[in-house]
Amino acid sequence: MRRISNIKIILILIIFIALISNIFLYMNNRIKYKEIPYKLFLEHIEGDLVQEVELKDKSQLRGKLKKWSLIYY
Repeated sequence: MRRISNIKIILILIIFIALISNIFLYMNNRIKYKEIPYKLFLEHIEGDLVQEVELKDKSQLRGKLKKWSLIYY
């Protein structure tokens, strides 16, 4: 009887961990990139709003904004 109880607890924990993992994976997939004009990108850099810049290829830049930057378009 006690063994069945332990198995139920373990199964509940596994299901709970799986649900929490799926929530975090879903939240990470929701992060989207927004294409903006180059001039606006330069303004963000000059305003010290950009944390990181990555050169994807010769025609594409990708910038990561600082965590608490408030930007409205």
